[in-house]
Amino acid sequence: MAESAPNYYVYIVTNRYHSVLYTSVARDLRRRVADHRKISEETFTGREGCKKLVYYQGTEYAHEALHLEQRIKTASRLKKIQMINELNPSWRDLSLDVPARNPKGR
Repeated sequence: MAESAPNYYVYIVTNRYHSVLYTSVARDLRRRVADHRKISEETFTGREGCKKLVYYQGTEYAHEALHLEQRIKTASRLKKIQMINELNPSWRDLSLDVPARNPKGR
């Protein structure tokens, strides 16, 4: 059986200095990253300049994504950096690598 495309993504965005690591969940990761890039100074990510996608992981179900998000949010900064380094050692912006949202997704 073919593996289904993820319906939810847990992701980490950072600023240009990598001093802030913001973790969240999205159904449409491409749209959400685009939102981070145009967010105003009234939001946390806007104030902190978090526009660079450095980590993401897809899941099929919402409860899996929420559980993973909570695990990442409660992890130490060192553990988050290790996770990013495993997937993205150069900390390049992964936004161009994000697959298009599954049109059959709910």
